[in-house]
Amino acid sequence: TINRVLASAGSPAAGTGDALYSLSQQYGIDDAYALAVFNHESSYGTAGAARQTHALGNIICAGYSSCVGRFRSYGSWEEGYADFYKLIKNTYVGGGRSTVETIAPKYAPSDDGNDPVGYAQSVIASMDAYRRMG
Repeated sequence: TINRVLASAGSPAAGTGDALYSLSQQYGIDDAYALAVFNHESSYGTAGAARQTHALGNIICAGYSSCVGRFRSYGSWEEGYADFYKLIKNTYVGGGRSTVETIAPKYAPSDDGNDPVGYAQSVIASMDAYRRMG
């Protein structure tokens, strides 16, 4: 399903679905969530900073070793996926936030110009669509 979604979107990350899935299993984070964030943040890497950063989500650099502008940058999509999963597991789930609705206000805060409620709704709608696909 992940590979189909990425290919149909014309994503530069097409063909990396197995890595996205395997890492979700390794970190215990729903791959549908990661894919939905990828869609919301950059239309699966076709728009915004992700075209240069190989980032699943626009993660603020905050001392990370490689950045483009204010966002973390990776050598491959798989490296970006792994960092995203690690961040969600350690910072958010490990900090007591285990649902899209509780993660969104911290991950995409309103003081950064985001709409956390709209962000969560968009991610949940995408997750639901992926599950219907299969």
